[in-house]
Amino acid sequence: MSNLSDLKLQLEETVSRLNKIVVNLDNVIDSQKTTTKIEENSSSSAAKPPQILQEFDNSIISAIQTWMMKSERIGDVVFEEAKMVERIMEKLRNYLEQAISMEKPEEPTELNELLKPIFTLILEINQYKLAKKTSPFYNHLEAVEAAITGIQWITATSAPAPFIQDMIEVSQFYLDKILVQNKNAENQMHVEWVNAWKKVWEEMVKYVKKWHTTGLKWNSCPKNVQEEVSKSSLPPPPPPLDYESLEKLMKKGEKIVKIDNKIALFEQINKGDEIRAKLRKVVWFLKNIKKNTKEVAENAKIYMKNDKQWNIDYLKNEPNSSITIKDKSHTVYLYKCEDSTITIKGKANAITLDGCTKTAIIFDGLVSQCEVINSKSCQIQTLGELPTISIQKTDGCQVFLSKSALKCQVVSSKSTEMNVVAQLNENDDEYVEMAIPEQFVTQISGKKLVTIPSEIV
Repeated sequence: MSNLSDLKLQLEETVSRLNKIVVNLDNVIDSQKTTTKIEENSSSSAAKPPQILQEFDNSIISAIQTWMMKSERIGDVVFEEAKMVERIMEKLRNYLEQAISMEKPEEPTELNELLKPIFTLILEINQYKLAKKTSPFYNHLEAVEAAITGIQWITATSAPAPFIQDMIEVSQFYLDKILVQNKNAENQMHVEWVNAWKKVWEEMVKYVKKWHTTGLKWNSCPKNVQEEVSKSSLPPPPPPLDYESLEKLMKKGEKIVKIDNKIALFEQINKGDEIRAKLRKVVWFLKNIKKNTKEVAENAKIYMKNDKQWNIDYLKNEPNSSITIKDKSHTVYLYKCEDSTITIKGKANAITLDGCTKTAIIFDGLVSQCEVINSKSCQIQTLGELPTISIQKTDGCQVFLSKSALKCQVVSSKSTEMNVVAQLNENDDEYVEMAIPEQFVTQISGKKLVTIPSEIV
């Protein structure tokens, strides 16, 4: 009887211990559910973008959407160009989202790779404008193309707001033309379009002055800080279970209790940091990111794009580069070239130099115009016809005109040290150098203003 009583007590103790193990397992399961809920809540709160991007969305993206509606009302080439602008703004936001979460790349090639999607679209807008010269909405296209260059503030090494203001002033020249053309129109949609476009850049200036006063704020919301926040929000792993009682019971031949794979689960949980390392880190600025579609572009410095435009990018120390134009509708776009000489063989439609330094270009002739923007110490030489040359925001530009280009019109603004060197004598090929005025005198004559070049050139 005594043995029977002892055996009964042992069985009761065994059952009690098994019940405690099951209770412990249930508690850990509840703890894991709580952890999952915490992670889900953390993910939900992490989806909110930082204030620097929220303000970009609320001000600039909102203004762009309003302007898009105005553009759609006008339609035609205006709306098509507006779609390109919308894509640029999306790329700009993605670029800002990357920049605030990382250190600025030290290698120029890495930085250029990040900028390429934006600058590729800017070039597309320029090409689209040149292809629509006969459009009745050409002033609209000019106004957009002039202002969109202001996006290059992201590359500025000092206060970028003044640069944007300069681009707005260039755009204003064309916006004023639109207002004059539609001054007495019954439908004021063009006036509304102008105001909406100006609003976009007013918001851009405000945003840049507030958040990027002295230049783009790289790594202002770094990843490691967000990862630490994410890690600290996770609860510590549960304490290890006591399996000794279960093992003793099994050795004594007691009945094995199956607990629906719970033991295997807790063997993983008891690994602590090792299992936590496998959890997906929740970082707020990686939530809701629109995946960038990688732009397909030629790696070569000189390449043809869309069978219409020759692009010459980042050419440096190349004194003997040349391309051959086989179609008069083709255009040539030089970007950020330095200490190079490019020869254009064949007659092209138009040539643009953007951001070039100490660059010389020689061409057989043009159908429309040659444009020099934001450049320094450049030389332009035509061997044939050149109807117009436009010089904007350029310091140092020598224009060599052949005898067949003497009727060329030179349009300049915000530029210095400009000279025209022309073959004026029919009997010889000698060039004569003439300075383009930089200073002007304006007086009221009758009821209008009269402006003439100053005697001090």
